[in-house]
Amino acid sequence: EQAFKEFRNKNQYSTAHLTHTINKRPEECIELLRLYMGVAMDRLYVEHIHNDTVKKQVEDIVERLKKELNDTIHEADWINETVKTEMSEKLRNTTVVIGHPETLLNQTVLEELYEDIPTIETSTSFLEIFKILYEHNYRWKFQIHLEPFRGRKLWSPSDSEDKFLYSETNQQVEIPWALLQPPFYEDGLPRSLGYGALGAKIAQGLIGAIDIKPIITSAFGKKDAKRGNINNSEIDNKTDCFLEQYGQDSSYRTWVPPYTKHIEKLQGNIIDNAGLQLAFKAYTKVLGEDCNGTDTRLEGLPDISGNELFFIAHGMILCKAMSTQDDMLWNWPPGWDDTRSENWERVNMPVTNIKAFSTAFNCSEDSKMFYKPTESCTFLISPGGQTYSGALD
Repeated sequence: EQAFKEFRNKNQYSTAHLTHTINKRPEECIELLRLYMGVAMDRLYVEHIHNDTVKKQVEDIVERLKKELNDTIHEADWINETVKTEMSEKLRNTTVVIGHPETLLNQTVLEELYEDIPTIETSTSFLEIFKILYEHNYRWKFQIHLEPFRGRKLWSPSDSEDKFLYSETNQQVEIPWALLQPPFYEDGLPRSLGYGALGAKIAQGLIGAIDIKPIITSAFGKKDAKRGNINNSEIDNKTDCFLEQYGQDSSYRTWVPPYTKHIEKLQGNIIDNAGLQLAFKAYTKVLGEDCNGTDTRLEGLPDISGNELFFIAHGMILCKAMSTQDDMLWNWPPGWDDTRSENWERVNMPVTNIKAFSTAFNCSEDSKMFYKPTESCTFLISPGGQTYSGALD
């Protein structure tokens, strides 16, 4: 836990400058070392929190999600068989690696990585050390481009960063150890929490891996020969629904290329929704098949159902507490990252498209969170297929 607190927050240093606050010197030094000697610090981090039990549990979640996604692809009657086969093939060839590359704990690999760094005496100043590491890091960035991408020794994200990365070249989703910690996952807690937090993120990564972008762009008049038999009217209806729900410009069919930002934002919103729906469907299937429809409650909170815990966990990984000043600084200049919806939208919008959320929290009909079938948006999973039939609604 201590290693998690010290090393995982990659935004600590930059946020301090945005809010004009001054971090304590040790914290700044740690952050600079993490930036320029990240692999060594990842090694310390992984040695501190490695847990084989958690890794096996997450591997089980991954396999269940992949199976559920594959079934969902073949259940989508608006996608032709050619595209379904193509998506299934991409999913089958996509590997999900969890934790850290095995080479991270290999002392020989670690020594080779830093072999150009001279022996540093204890009397050396931090500024001198920083200069040495900076030069090493600069050389290393050029060297990694010379290595083959497939089977590379180190992953792209740091093992102490709470994000995953999909490598299209390797067809690989990488989940570092930081995502196997709270609030994303914790051993011994109900499955609802794990599926709602980490499960949803993994599901989003898998959906990104099967490449839905060509399908989305067909609504913009960009036709793909391989996907020519897709029901375009159905795609238009689905994209229109998400654009209207998120308040995005609905006149997208008249957009003049390049419209990359518009497509990326739409794609991100669709993946957020489809990922959460897929994770919820997988969770309810586990509940129905493995637990006879009986969910596990948290000790001391017996009145909070598994479905409620699922959606709470999902919200926790995206929610932020910010003052008005922090919010202004974080989003300055306006539109600096308009390819993603704001976090409050990413939390609230997807759950309004799942009937079980409205049921679990007893939303009133006049609430914005109340499920309205005629206004709900889905992409891969049909509204009637969001919950496994053997589970509780």
